[in-house]
Amino acid sequence: MLHIRPHQAEPESAPSPARQIVPLLAVLLTVVVGAGFGIYAVWLAAIGAPAQWVSACGPLLLLAGVALNIYGTERETGGVTQLASFSANALTGFAAAQMAGGSQRVAAAVLICVVLLLQVGGPAIVTASRRSTIWVRHLPGYKDSKNPVNWRDALLIIEWIAPLAGIGTLCTGSALWWLTGAALATALGLATAGHIAWTNLRLGRTQAQLIRSIRAYDPEFILYTARPDDASYQLAMWLPYFERTGKRFLIVARSVDAAEPIAAMTAAPVLQLRTQRSLEWVLTPSMGAAFYVNASSGNNAFVRHPGVAHVYIGHGDSDKPPSYNPTHAMYDRVFAAGEGAIDRYAAHGVSIPRDKFVIVGRPQATDIDVVSGPGMPAGKRPTVLYAPTWRGHVGATAFQSLHLGEGIVRALIARDVNVLFRPHPFSYEFPEDAATIARIHEILASDQQSSERKHTFGAPAEKHLNAIECMNESDAMISDVSSVVSDYLYSGKPFAMVAISEPPDAFARTYPIAQGAYVIDDALTNIDDVLTHMLGTDEKFAARWQTRSYYLGDFPAETYDQVFPQAVIDAIALGVAKQNSAAPDDLDSDASDSPDQGADDEDEAAASGATTAVGRLLLMARGGLRLTVMRNFLRQILPVTIASASVVHPSWLWSAAATVFVLGGLIEVARRHRTRSVPLRTLYGTQAASWLAIALSFSLALPGDVALRADKFFAFPALALVVACAAFLVDFRGAVASGLPGLRVPATSGPLIVALAGITTLVAYLVALVTLAVGALSSSGLPPTLVGILVVLAALANASVFGYGIVQAWRSATDRVQLHDLVESYGPQFAVYFGATTGADYQYGMWANYFDRIDRKYVVVTRSERMRQLIASMTSAPVVLSPTLRSLDDVDAASLSTVFYVNNAVRNTHMVERAQLVNVWLNHGDSEKPACFNPVHAIYSYIFAAGQAGIDRYARHGVSIPRDKFKIVGRPQVENIEPVRAERDESLPRTVLYAPTWIGPYSDTDVYSLPVAAALIERLLQRNVRVIFRAHPLNYTKPVACGLIEDVQEVLARDAGETGREHLWGRTAESDMSIVDCFNASDAMICDISAVISDYLQSVKPFAVMAMGASREELLAKVPAAQSGYVVDGSLNNLDEILDQLLGPDPLASDRVAMRKYYLGDYPPENYANHFLDEARRLIDAGRRP
Repeated sequence: MLHIRPHQAEPESAPSPARQIVPLLAVLLTVVVGAGFGIYAVWLAAIGAPAQWVSACGPLLLLAGVALNIYGTERETGGVTQLASFSANALTGFAAAQMAGGSQRVAAAVLICVVLLLQVGGPAIVTASRRSTIWVRHLPGYKDSKNPVNWRDALLIIEWIAPLAGIGTLCTGSALWWLTGAALATALGLATAGHIAWTNLRLGRTQAQLIRSIRAYDPEFILYTARPDDASYQLAMWLPYFERTGKRFLIVARSVDAAEPIAAMTAAPVLQLRTQRSLEWVLTPSMGAAFYVNASSGNNAFVRHPGVAHVYIGHGDSDKPPSYNPTHAMYDRVFAAGEGAIDRYAAHGVSIPRDKFVIVGRPQATDIDVVSGPGMPAGKRPTVLYAPTWRGHVGATAFQSLHLGEGIVRALIARDVNVLFRPHPFSYEFPEDAATIARIHEILASDQQSSERKHTFGAPAEKHLNAIECMNESDAMISDVSSVVSDYLYSGKPFAMVAISEPPDAFARTYPIAQGAYVIDDALTNIDDVLTHMLGTDEKFAARWQTRSYYLGDFPAETYDQVFPQAVIDAIALGVAKQNSAAPDDLDSDASDSPDQGADDEDEAAASGATTAVGRLLLMARGGLRLTVMRNFLRQILPVTIASASVVHPSWLWSAAATVFVLGGLIEVARRHRTRSVPLRTLYGTQAASWLAIALSFSLALPGDVALRADKFFAFPALALVVACAAFLVDFRGAVASGLPGLRVPATSGPLIVALAGITTLVAYLVALVTLAVGALSSSGLPPTLVGILVVLAALANASVFGYGIVQAWRSATDRVQLHDLVESYGPQFAVYFGATTGADYQYGMWANYFDRIDRKYVVVTRSERMRQLIASMTSAPVVLSPTLRSLDDVDAASLSTVFYVNNAVRNTHMVERAQLVNVWLNHGDSEKPACFNPVHAIYSYIFAAGQAGIDRYARHGVSIPRDKFKIVGRPQVENIEPVRAERDESLPRTVLYAPTWIGPYSDTDVYSLPVAAALIERLLQRNVRVIFRAHPLNYTKPVACGLIEDVQEVLARDAGETGREHLWGRTAESDMSIVDCFNASDAMICDISAVISDYLQSVKPFAVMAMGASREELLAKVPAAQSGYVVDGSLNNLDEILDQLLGPDPLASDRVAMRKYYLGDYPPENYANHFLDEARRLIDAGRRP
């Protein structure tokens, strides 16, 4: 696979401000200087005086800026790469156009337009390529997939073909060089876009074939890894023992980078299943169990399926936190090597029922040579294995001794031993660790040349030998807190552990395996004594044998490796039994019945009711225009086309036309600032506006055949580039937070000078455009009048903003270094964790008031900037963006005791992993959807349930969670819902709330009624009712659903115009009114299976539930609350009968009173919310776990 961009590992701690800012500043200055040379080169070409060295400097410096941005900065700034590439294409293209004549100039204009549009459309192409990815190896009946293409990197190469060819044009004066390169880039770009489009069109057929092949193979279990990178070693250690079971199995990965190396080492079928729905394809009739080799957050996506036995096996046994991760509670079984692994959970306060554990030993250990007694072998120089672990994702797993490795290796050499050095493979992902490894290699190589010692390191130790073979080659080992220690324990050979985290005495108590080890302190002060004992009399030999049985299981040696395969077979039988005992549930549709499922928007098209390929295609095309990447592309087509047309016939008219579109874009940004609180600084050089400014500058700079002067030519293109680059500095945030005391640069800061500089530049441009239009611009150049003054003012303002951006960026980088200290000083007692990338407006919004009413200091943690902005507009509490695993350490203050979770985001596990915290599941509603009985909820310390129904729901669906984890606290959000009115004015039309749910990410959440909504509303209107239509907000993330919503809104708008009925929909019903307002304004409700049913019960008003894809009996069994309401068939066949009861006598009114207590708790309406508030305060005040 093509890889230009390297994998960038997260640093152990926040880099210094200099490390964060200086590389970025160097990139921006390189881009500005390169663009300046490019502009000058274009001017020279335009006047017929090209200079070769200048010609080469522009594109080459821009390319250097891209390379420095990718390889030199802490993390690539994608906008800078795109800006530099766009600038290079625009500059060389306009230069070639100046040198071309006749038909060549027309060709140049066309190629400029296509090349630039391909570039701005690159994000849309990459998005489409990800949607269509299917990668399969070794699956019977299905052709092996080819090695995938990294389209993002491929497009970057294509983008630079024309600029590099343009160097030849600028150096020789012949436009043919650039024309050839641009034609090649155009052909490759269009071919790429066409290939991806064709692949997407054939996606349904391809997926159907894959589903048929999976069902024909009918696996009995799967091995699952959700890691996005190559972690094949985690599966490799288990594959031989799974193969011994004789059962059919698949290996499922979630990325091609993870799947490729796995496929290279096994003949078993390997699939990359990217989307959540595609995981359902492997739920075949014989599927009994899924085995998980790591605790990746993506495991949640499959664990949610209760008809399979989910088994955590890990990839090694150690005393590190990953081996007692609280998230392991969500699995049906946890395979443990020995009793020590089970006790480890309880010792760290992690509660998992004992019957979930199965002791299986470590079958890999049977290949390890075992010694019979203490002491080094006679007659040969001892070999000591040094195997340090890696630094881990977070501070809690930072046990590596590699930074002490040079001292350890030198101490070993001084003892005249052979050193076998095998670092953890992940250590190479961190530059400083890779450098340490290289220095150790140098030490060993130098000693080997000057002595008789035979050291093993590099490829011989890490590639030619596996971990077990390294253990067998050695006579003793030095490591740290790592799984290699547990495996080495099987050999009986002596080993030492480096106590990184605490003194040796305390270390042995914290990590019991060290009771059979020699312990080296973290300053290496006792390493000589340790080596004397370890390589000498070895007094720890007896203690190691006792520890061995405790950690690795007490099984006979001759049958030791048979325990694990039998446990696998038992787990498969458990899963089959779960399937057989489960009640049929037709609401959970089998994905194999819908062969087009797998890619999110195609899933949605299928769920929308489109039954033909053409219908689905039209629905997706209709909705595709709503995608952000597509909208950004469409906005730039006309301006880029106009700027390209000005090449053929330069005129101020082209500039004027393009200016209209730029002004429209700025007005849109200003509108978003007013309505959505988008930071005002985005007025100053958004990425797209920067690109357009360059194109417009050239439209203005080439007015007809007038003689061109450098001062006129440089002014606006140079200002455009400074605007663009200054914007990146102004937007830079090392720490992205708001409301946090002591923060130097809040996320939304942007002084007035930023807006003034941008406005000054725009005014100068407009004045120059008007001057040009009235003919004031002549061959003598720009007169020293208002235009010149404005240009100077704009230049000074932009230079000031550039300088301000440097200072502001440095201060924000300092915030990042000190973020943890700032959070510690603030002292939050609880946190609200929001791991999703959408839905904060209602998922967090419904709880915001109650978090404030808890009356304790708190912080909100988000994983995406968009959600941070939205939540910050709803609370005065600090809101911190923590995008990476390690950045979560910054918000884990010592005062923090409790974390609340309001959705099922897969990345919730990243915070739950901190076992000292009390993690509380709240959700954002109470319903009968699978999201409300997800087996993953077992990972939380407590589950707050509204009523007994919320507890019974889990057991009813075969999800086993200990009862003591549940707390009945009611639903505080219903405290303001008004009860049904005893009397109403019958002369007024009844008001019916229609509140459909969203399509959901899985086939078993396809219970939404939007596909029949328009017909439903038409039938309601025939009853002379007033309709409140409130669509689920997540529907607006689905293009096809947006189209269905528009259909309903058109029906309501037409009826309102014809009858005068005051229907409510759109912003009025979904933003201006809360869901409670909608409840109170209605007399009855029609909805889908969703949380609105439980909440509406508080009113005791009549409601009806849509049975989509299920019979009435099936829905009533699935949704007990519906027994106190009415059920509408998904085909609407019984709608008239139901409306008669819903809007008439309502015979189920008394049933809803009892159902309300069952679902919402038996609490009086007075002070209803206090039950939640009191329980939350009790947990928070109890403090952190020990």
